[in-house]
Amino acid sequence: MTNIKFNKINPAFFTRIQPIANTPPDTATVAAAITRLNTRMRFQEFADVPLVHYIMPAEEAAAAGPILDDGVTNVFQDVHGNGQWLLPTFTKKDPLQGGFNFTCTKNGKTSDSAGNIIDNYTGTITISLDTDLPDPAQGVVVSADKVLPLNNLTAVLNFKLANGQLLTYQPVVALAGTVCTLTFNADDLGVLTNLYKILSDPTSLPFCSLVIQGTYWGFRKKEAPQKLIKFRNFVQLNRGITFKPRFKPLEVQPAFSVNRRIIKSLEQFETPENTDLQDPYATPENNTPPEEPTPVEEPQITDTPEVVPEVVPQDDTPKYEQVDNVPYISIIPVSFDCATYPNNYIVADGDSQTVFGCNPPFDTSIVRKHKYAQFSILTGSLSEQHYGINAIYRNQLNNNYLIIPEQYLIVLEDPSDTGQLVPSAYLNTTININDGDGVSKSTANFKFNVAPNLSAWQVRRIKELIVKNLPQNLGKTLNDIYIEYPQALDAAQSQQLFNGHNIPVAQAINLGTDTAKANNLNVFHIEFKQVPIHDGTAATLAGLLKTTAGGLVDKFVWKIETPADIVVQSAVKLSLFTVTGDALSYSISLTDNTKYLSNNSLYDIAINNYSNNGATSDVTPAALIGGNNTIAISSLSFGAAISNVSELNYGYKADDDYVKQVLKELRFNADEVDDSIIVTNNTGLFAKHNIKQIEFNISITKSGDTDPDNVLTSTTKSITEDGVINHIAFILPVANYLSDWSAIYYTVITFTNDTAPLTTEPVLIDDINKIGKVINLTATSLGLN
Repeated sequence: MTNIKFNKINPAFFTRIQPIANTPPDTATVAAAITRLNTRMRFQEFADVPLVHYIMPAEEAAAAGPILDDGVTNVFQDVHGNGQWLLPTFTKKDPLQGGFNFTCTKNGKTSDSAGNIIDNYTGTITISLDTDLPDPAQGVVVSADKVLPLNNLTAVLNFKLANGQLLTYQPVVALAGTVCTLTFNADDLGVLTNLYKILSDPTSLPFCSLVIQGTYWGFRKKEAPQKLIKFRNFVQLNRGITFKPRFKPLEVQPAFSVNRRIIKSLEQFETPENTDLQDPYATPENNTPPEEPTPVEEPQITDTPEVVPEVVPQDDTPKYEQVDNVPYISIIPVSFDCATYPNNYIVADGDSQTVFGCNPPFDTSIVRKHKYAQFSILTGSLSEQHYGINAIYRNQLNNNYLIIPEQYLIVLEDPSDTGQLVPSAYLNTTININDGDGVSKSTANFKFNVAPNLSAWQVRRIKELIVKNLPQNLGKTLNDIYIEYPQALDAAQSQQLFNGHNIPVAQAINLGTDTAKANNLNVFHIEFKQVPIHDGTAATLAGLLKTTAGGLVDKFVWKIETPADIVVQSAVKLSLFTVTGDALSYSISLTDNTKYLSNNSLYDIAINNYSNNGATSDVTPAALIGGNNTIAISSLSFGAAISNVSELNYGYKADDDYVKQVLKELRFNADEVDDSIIVTNNTGLFAKHNIKQIEFNISITKSGDTDPDNVLTSTTKSITEDGVINHIAFILPVANYLSDWSAIYYTVITFTNDTAPLTTEPVLIDDINKIGKVINLTATSLGLN
């Protein structure tokens, strides 16, 4: 840097301008100071002049309060460092804990839109909101007196219609402690009805919300002041310098603008009386042109050490200023399903209250648009394990759960009430008496009962899945979950059922829920009517039903009131190799407490999985229980974990010989038909009653005819083993076989001890085809009890 000496330079141009922090300036003073600076800068290049700033000393916060940030959190530090402040955020209070109440009262009469006189109702709806307090485990602790008060608090319930229109309802807001209560006074029946439709329907949740608005206050940190840097006064000039009439005015530094800096005052700029230079902006007294400036001598330049700037010490302590009326807003989606919270919707009549849930008394025209809504599965999935269903829907009227089975199969049932389950597949024939050979104009009817292919084990797993996806605060258990099954078939599709098999008439009728047949599963009756016999159609159908990999396959399309136009369907398969039902039973001996599993069907049962304390384990290889057999649970490796059939997942394996006897194939290339009747007896019967042999005698007669002279055929079978399936063959003429016929049987029992033989009374089975041509011998039917 160089040191410049001037011969004739007015020193007033370089007078130090110092900020003063004592007296706040007025606007006129600041403007005059800036003008003087601009007019005094006379040099075309540059001059080092200090920035003019004024930093007001920060005022101490008189009261405690939060230091507000940019809104990224709702927890603020105290301005004095005394703990933390919470900006409230609200959440819906549990409706079961007083968070919601819809109470209406009958209030005289009114008229509807058609002019009809109807009961008038008014009501009060309250919604309570809890302050969402921070979790102490996260290191955030806020005392009750450090919750920021909200001022000017208002609320509105908004509901957006499909056409974009917005319905708004204004409640009365009351804030007490950490609970905010909103009260809607529905003094008009129309308002009451609209609020019910909006709040009670869970599908309105995406379109219905509470908007909470208000203001709050706090402190914000002022920006840190800039450092003041003091330089020595100097001006750098060219060796040859001349003055010009006009010079570039001094631009106002940002320090003179807002930028949260306050200019207080500038020292009065004094111009010496005896100056060698005339102010070029001053007006001469005699109005004569200004004289030319006297040339200046060449300045003498000598080197001088470079000057280091000096930082002016300042107070770096953060400064705060109070701000009021900071906007607050909170948006909360709301919905209170009348099926989930029916007890929150009541009619008050004096001291008595009546729950109406989803059936409001004030407008009987309100009908749920959709009875069922799809149940959302957020925890788990139907594909994770074999639940055996396609979907779950919630009944919005009674809060039951509708499950859509994957498949319907022929169900095992007990048509003779003997405890022996057989497949519900029957064949009846109709004979045309004018038919010469009894065949060409005769027809066959196939009858089946089908049920969902679901075991008790699967139903239990489905209930567990539902409970997992319900709010924990509902406190639901498996006993609270009620299962429904589809009831109505789509009319158009049912007319096409099993079309393509040359079946003149195929019908499916809902028989309802039958506990005795299949674990409370809904049973449908399917019937093929007027199936021709002469052309082999009946024989073809019977053959398909008994083909291992075959069967008759179609689908049930259900008619279900759901929110969307979706196809809800289940497969249906008619095959004697794939059946469903509850043939496995659990029992405990009264004498020695031995636990047993009994297979009450003629199919083998394969146990594939079992559950123990909620955990599922596979059984590898599958544990088999033969048809019509009983085993002690202790014989199973996992037996200690079993206390109920619902803890077992099992399936059925068909025996080829048994299947062949069901729906005997119809062959008419001869004049006679061979068939058989199946006879079984309960496991343990021989040992318990010391039986050596049962001689089984059966006669086939015309329907209802007990005259021995009219017997069509007779046969005898000696039964010497326990739990064995016995096939008793017989042959009938075609015409007789296709007619209705009865069976009469009796038994002769011999014992291993000296007990005399026991002959039972004859038993008439009027239509043995209706019970699947199966006879089960029990202690009661044999007269042993």
